[in-house]
Amino acid sequence: MTSTIKVDTISENTSANGVAVDGVTLKDGGGTFTSPVLVPDGSTSAVSLGNDGDPNTGIYFQAADSLGLVLGGSRKLSASSTGIAIENGTLSAKGGAVFNEDSADVDFRVESNGNANMLFVSGGNDVVGIGAEGDLGVGLHIKSADSGGSVNGVCDELVIENSSRSGMTILSGTSSIGTIAFGDSGSNTIGSINYDHSSNNLNFYTNGSERVRMHSGGNISIGSTSDPAKLSVTTASSGVSPSSNADELLIEGNDNAGMTIGSGTSGAGNIYFADSGDNDIGIIRYDHGDNAMLLVTNASERMRIASDGDIGIGTTDPTQNLELVVSKTASIPTNQAVGSTDNGSACGMGIHNENNSATYSGINLETRTTHASRFLIGNQWTGSYNGSLFVRARNGATSSAEIFRANSNGTFGIGTTSTSGGIFADLDRSGDYIIRAYNSNNSNPTGIFNYYSAAAPDSSGGNQFLRCQDTGAVRLDIRGDGDVLNHDNAFGSLSDERIKQDIRDSNSQWDDIKAVKIRNYKKKDDIRQYGDNAWEQIGVVAQELETVSPKLIRHNDPSSADVLSDSSFGTLYEDGDDIPEGKEIGEVKEIKEQVKSVNYSILYMKAIKALQEAMDRIETLETEVTALKNN
Repeated sequence: MTSTIKVDTISENTSANGVAVDGVTLKDGGGTFTSPVLVPDGSTSAVSLGNDGDPNTGIYFQAADSLGLVLGGSRKLSASSTGIAIENGTLSAKGGAVFNEDSADVDFRVESNGNANMLFVSGGNDVVGIGAEGDLGVGLHIKSADSGGSVNGVCDELVIENSSRSGMTILSGTSSIGTIAFGDSGSNTIGSINYDHSSNNLNFYTNGSERVRMHSGGNISIGSTSDPAKLSVTTASSGVSPSSNADELLIEGNDNAGMTIGSGTSGAGNIYFADSGDNDIGIIRYDHGDNAMLLVTNASERMRIASDGDIGIGTTDPTQNLELVVSKTASIPTNQAVGSTDNGSACGMGIHNENNSATYSGINLETRTTHASRFLIGNQWTGSYNGSLFVRARNGATSSAEIFRANSNGTFGIGTTSTSGGIFADLDRSGDYIIRAYNSNNSNPTGIFNYYSAAAPDSSGGNQFLRCQDTGAVRLDIRGDGDVLNHDNAFGSLSDERIKQDIRDSNSQWDDIKAVKIRNYKKKDDIRQYGDNAWEQIGVVAQELETVSPKLIRHNDPSSADVLSDSSFGTLYEDGDDIPEGKEIGEVKEIKEQVKSVNYSILYMKAIKALQEAMDRIETLETEVTALKNN
């Protein structure tokens, strides 16, 4: 049954008990509908249920199983069988609101323009998702796309995820600071990461204090806010400004400072130096297996400090405190100064004092803590390109004396700073020799060789090969022509009876002396030097004397002059020959035969014996003549 109530025909005051119309009872102060009240569908401008003074505010039925709430002609809320939607406005719960108070497994989702899951509270995952349903962590999951990754349970309160790059942004004012803070019950900023936009520095704090700063230019400071190097580690400021050639790393303290490289007991700690051609062209290495320090240059070991402190340069097994091993094929050219840049590699070690006011450089050698033994080997500049090598030795508590000097002109001084002559020895030795020359060869030893290598003065007046002189006079001269002169005109031999045995009268020398041929001749070397002016000498010929008295003949290796006189003696080194070290062009190369010499001193004794025999014969003849005269 349909009931129609017309307001204009029924008065509110019709009955004290109100109006009752087929199941609808309206009373003053309220009413009861005992069956549905049907109203028109309505619209946003003319609602189905509303106030007669405000027809565009109320409820209207927009479709089957759907109604809308209109305020001022604008739909604010829609309800249908699929859910409730808030439109053209905001939802405000001023007294508070609780969704899913019974903790049912239901989701709460907020859409945006283009993203159906702009906010997604997942009842099943217990995660709040932004951009998608959250499925990682226990708090907020901001998800652009699935990465396929997982999270650690100790840091899963906030998860930011994307299938490619992901991140977050903290925006601050141009002179303000953006901060990520770490707090606890004792401090709400016990640790933090701050970006200071006024200086564009990134600062790291621990335990409430700044520990690391990354400066706007990219340099990193640890323990300091200053900006001295690419990476600086500071305990306290030393006031140092590193060189621009070495400012990648600075380790700084106002007392001791350093770094430690920890390695295994059989491993090695390394500092490598590299370039585009080689990643280990230089190395500083500590080998813990050998407890040795190594220095490598050009990818090869050059120096080693062994575990016992021995230092080796050019060797990996030093056996002395300092062992220098050099393998150089270069030589010092005769037309270059020693130490010039084109032949410095010929030397094993160089010491250079570059102070232009200095006149000395050298090495000091000392023994014992008391410096009881001390030697100085030095180089003294004497002007222009001249200098001297000298050795000084300690000879007292506070004194020393020069014991050797070699000048750049090739002269030497021993025991004196004077170098007059070639080798000058000035020593105070009582009962001892100044010079001793020992040759320990047991097969072919030789003694002192005095050689005029640029001239043949052959002089009887000067050019001595040897001079012996004291404060009174010249006692002995061996002249340039080989003549021997002595002050007392005495030549002799040790003849003490106590050093002789088997003493007897000599045999007759009459026949030998009578058979000796005394000759005049010229020496071929004199002829080569003087030509027709070469003088005649008197003496014997060894081959002729050998037939008479062969024991007077000695055999000697030929000299170069002998070979020039007769090629049967041998050959000489010539230009183009393979000349061994210690030999020169013009020296004897091959010995074919030996040169014969004569012991003239023995010949003289034979002559004396023959003279004695002649004297005996003369005396006998004189006696016989006297007897004949007397008869």
